[in-house]
Amino acid sequence: MRYLLFLVQLRLLKTSYFFSSMFWRRQSNDWVLGVQEIASFLRNISESLDCVRSVCLYDTPYYAFDYDVDWTGSSKAQKFKRLIFGPILLGYFVHRYKGFIYLGSAGFLISDYDGRDAEMAFIKSKNKQIVVFFLGSEIRSYALQKQYCEDNDIELIVSYQGYVNPSVSSQKKEKLRKRLAEAADSYASVIFNPPIDQMSYLKRDSLDILYFYPERLFSRNERKWLDFGKLKIFHGPSSPIVKGTPLVRAAIKKLKMEGYDFDYEEMSGVDHSVILNNLATSHIVLNQFYAQVPGVFGVEALASGCVLLTSADRTIEQSLPKGANEAWVVTPYWDIYDTLKNALETPVPLLEKQANIGYQWALENYSSSKNAQTLKRYLNSES
Repeated sequence: MRYLLFLVQLRLLKTSYFFSSMFWRRQSNDWVLGVQEIASFLRNISESLDCVRSVCLYDTPYYAFDYDVDWTGSSKAQKFKRLIFGPILLGYFVHRYKGFIYLGSAGFLISDYDGRDAEMAFIKSKNKQIVVFFLGSEIRSYALQKQYCEDNDIELIVSYQGYVNPSVSSQKKEKLRKRLAEAADSYASVIFNPPIDQMSYLKRDSLDILYFYPERLFSRNERKWLDFGKLKIFHGPSSPIVKGTPLVRAAIKKLKMEGYDFDYEEMSGVDHSVILNNLATSHIVLNQFYAQVPGVFGVEALASGCVLLTSADRTIEQSLPKGANEAWVVTPYWDIYDTLKNALETPVPLLEKQANIGYQWALENYSSSKNAQTLKRYLNSES
């Protein structure tokens, strides 16, 4: 049934493009950005660039943003709207705009069968450009990274992801990741994907993920270092098992038993604004410990003037910008207790100095204006 729907969508796409080219002669040099919100990437990129039209067909829990086109929702009416009007919208956009910036794995059409191959092939056949951002498990090969872990005697996200979500390791999912990689290899002008953290079937070179954290959200909040009773440690995992939360809790427990006096706050499954409010008053942030990139939460911690402890390591994930290992305290999963203990024993002025180094590095490497210019250079080169 879904395959028949897919064939209907292809027909609707071609029909929409035909009529769009007949009735809308004017074309734009802007880009379409979408179609899936992942950890605020869609919102942040759309706010950073004046040359994109944001389209969100699939949203993310705990985030509520405005988009130029918003067809999110889980009701039957919204699902029907995406199935029928998604290809119609795509046909109009292919005629109207210069190119497409894809986030994640979703598309305007059903992509379960071909990993967006037919969709991207149609776009390229009309001489339009494609840029792809892969942002996590949609492209990360479970099989390839598991083998990497065995070969290098290390644990990464896939070491536990299969226990939390068994479907991640299924052959069906792995085949889809291969198709997504093949389509991106075939049609994308530029691919953003960290090669170790998101080990994939991509054959072409890819670029490090560009984070677009808004300058208005950067705040050292220097007062938190001047007037406080105890150091505040914060951990906000989106998925506790794969972020290393059991190891974090064990380290916190042992340190408290040894008499270290601090406040510890842990949050999961709460609104994004609550996380930001807690970062503003935190001194030390425990991020994720099976990943080789800081992730959005890590960037938010740096931008909030916190000392960040995370497993991301530029000696492993060499696509990270220079200075990454100085911006945060590299903390492999087996060193959480020792590294946190050392942080608690570090004089507060030195902790603040580390927080300021991370803050400045994030501003220079992951701010919206900085990376908007970087992305624009890639977009302008695709003329």
